[in-house]
Amino acid sequence: MKKFLSVLTFTLALASASFACDCEKAKDTKTPTATAPASNAPNPTFESLKKLAGNWEIVFTENGKKEINRATYEVTSGGNAVLEKINIGTPHEMISVYSFDGTSVAMTHYCMLPNTPRMQLTKTQPGRMLFEMKGKDGIKSKKEHHMHSVELVWNSDNELTQNWTSMKDGKLEPTVVFNWKRQNQKKFQSN
Repeated sequence: MKKFLSVLTFTLALASASFACDCEKAKDTKTPTATAPASNAPNPTFESLKKLAGNWEIVFTENGKKEINRATYEVTSGGNAVLEKINIGTPHEMISVYSFDGTSVAMTHYCMLPNTPRMQLTKTQPGRMLFEMKGKDGIKSKKEHHMHSVELVWNSDNELTQNWTSMKDGKLEPTVVFNWKRQNQKKFQSN
């Protein structure tokens, strides 16, 4: 409860300060009011990523036991980033951040390996995107074990396939396929 009250107090103080600041600017007609920078025209590829927002699941059988793997997508940072969290609640939980910088779409994968490979969108066609590493941004060497690419395939608005390919000792490893299905708006909890 104390933590909640502290956060609430901080939020209210910040809002009050912001409001007071805007009022002072409005009184002084010589001082221009702050405005958000003009946004670039929407990028259709990045807009497709934003539509993933929500909860996703995979149901599969491993060693004769039914398992459920969960993922969430969230549009954040004023609409400039999409946060993906996969394998929620497992030791393999990882996040990726997709972003559009005004000219290109990129993704940084915060991996359990542990490294942070940065990938660029290299191919796109209707219902399909391929992100691949170029160089070694986010890893120590090209021989380091890392996620090297991910292909996103929209089977429908509620079905997404991810084809993840890692690289180890400079060689591509077999692709791991996730077939996600969109879920209702229940909230998944992470570790």
